[in-house]
Amino acid sequence: MRAYVLRRYRAEAVGFQRLPRPAAGPGQLLIRVHATGLNPVDTKICDGAMRALRLHRLPMILGSELAGTVVAAHPSARHHQIGARVCLRTPIALMGAFAEYIAVDEALVSRVPDAVDDLTAGGLPLVGLTAWQALHEVARIQPGERVFISAGAGGVGGLAIQLAKLAGTHVATTASPAGTDLVRSLGADDVVDYQQHDPARVLDAYDVAVDLLGGAHTLTAMRTLRPGGRLVSLAGPPEPETRFGSRTVGPLLRGLLAANIRRTRNQARRRHVSYRYLFMRPDTTQLDHLLELAARGDITVPIASTAPADRLGELLTELRQGHAKGKLVATWIP
Repeated sequence: MRAYVLRRYRAEAVGFQRLPRPAAGPGQLLIRVHATGLNPVDTKICDGAMRALRLHRLPMILGSELAGTVVAAHPSARHHQIGARVCLRTPIALMGAFAEYIAVDEALVSRVPDAVDDLTAGGLPLVGLTAWQALHEVARIQPGERVFISAGAGGVGGLAIQLAKLAGTHVATTASPAGTDLVRSLGADDVVDYQQHDPARVLDAYDVAVDLLGGAHTLTAMRTLRPGGRLVSLAGPPEPETRFGSRTVGPLLRGLLAANIRRTRNQARRRHVSYRYLFMRPDTTQLDHLLELAARGDITVPIASTAPADRLGELLTELRQGHAKGKLVATWIP
């Protein structure tokens, strides 16, 4: 089978290889991949940004979410029929979605409703689960609250806007002029042009902020909050106790994380707000619900660009540039 393989930690050391087709082990399904979404975690792994976590062994197949069809199953895997359309977010230590076939534990797999196409199913798992867990597990948003979501035209931001609106909140976001129409179509009530305005000078006394950018943007998101507000960051400094997939960090890295987060926690304390870092995890119950919402038309996955898997390198370059409005999805079956 063809697979897109990272050989060394740098962008140039990645490309297609021919590998043996995997077999379904105990409790596993073999899936023929139809579509795979691209996400920033893919480029972070390529660049070695997650190397210190020691999650991966090289060479490895990249790709963190997919939609496809079950083509084989181990006798002990009994909950999905051959021919079923499925999708999943692969575990961070496994990845493996950028390939024609993948063998995965059936506990990770969700059935795709007939009303949901492959592009949506292949682009939904990571962004949908991330947005859901940020809003409902960590921030615990409530109807009537005001929620600020940075970078609303991106994959996670677009899903977060829709889920926050479904929960009955008032939503503000940032976007360039090129992304304004998109975020408004997804339900954003207020849109700040980040090229012209500091969101913290325009927005005030929000209940919840979701930071998708990190760096100085984490403090900007914090400054939009009222006292008692909640900040959830996917890109700010991780907390030392964060679990990265099935792993916790060792004592040396834990100490570095503690030092790195100290400034952010002090800033949150001075502003009387809470700070939480989110590292998303696969969850089939949540993904099943998101697929139901997509089937009903309550949420959509805005697709910025799609291309055959042969052009994965081009799509990854587009992802690195950071200007895509929505998701990038590669297709493996015409």
